[in-house]
Amino acid sequence: MSPAIASEGSGRVCVFCGKGPVTAEHVWPQWIAKYVENADEKIPHTAEVRHEGQEPRIEFRGIRVPFTTEAKCVCKPCNEGWMHELETSAEPILAPLIQGKSAVWHEWRQTIAAFWAVKTAMMLEQTQKLRAIPAEIYPLFRKYQTPPPYCQVWTAAYDGDIPHNFGRGAIRMALTTPEGVAVPNEFAAYGAFVQIGALAFRIFGHLFENGPTNVPQGELARALVSIRPVVPAAAWPPEMVVNDEGLELLVMSMADEDVSGPTQP
Repeated sequence: MSPAIASEGSGRVCVFCGKGPVTAEHVWPQWIAKYVENADEKIPHTAEVRHEGQEPRIEFRGIRVPFTTEAKCVCKPCNEGWMHELETSAEPILAPLIQGKSAVWHEWRQTIAAFWAVKTAMMLEQTQKLRAIPAEIYPLFRKYQTPPPYCQVWTAAYDGDIPHNFGRGAIRMALTTPEGVAVPNEFAAYGAFVQIGALAFRIFGHLFENGPTNVPQGELARALVSIRPVVPAAAWPPEMVVNDEGLELLVMSMADEDVSGPTQP
């Protein structure tokens, strides 16, 4: 993992449409709290910060109720328009999985879930000074209202007591061709995970046509179900359920996995 990409600008215009004014909005949709146990109880919030060549450090972020973090980064028309419509569509699809119930997602449910996961990761990044998801994605994301091109999304199942979790980082990878020949230049990509209750998402993406796909290996592959690109039917939970350490691997392992070939848009 390399250091996250620094954000630009004052944040006083909407990150999605570029217009103002912006208002303080919850980065976690408020409907989530209905489906997570003890969501009204205050808990310690911490962040593990990693920079290349440095030891990880833990930062204490205070004691507060989960799902209450706000960011001043979107305008009212976006928040009450397409973003509200997305939440209305996503809640009945995601709620059973947040509670740990089994489900099978066909293609349209996978698309909504992946769209929601990337949007939530974008919003959560707005609470940080350093960001990994490229700013160029935001206006395209709003315009087409679909997961970004050259982006992969998986779901995982979590068995633990953490009500929510979020991680992200910029990734540098050395490319190889399908024949195993190394490509000289390093490749910049981003990775993220979002966890709510029993449901977790893993995201990998970049901005390059004919860039690589991410290929989970070993036990991690057993813990993930692809929803972007879509599959005929995504059964959840996956074969393997992750614990607290597994959550970290959902992102950190991406820098060590095999990548090759074009990414599906």
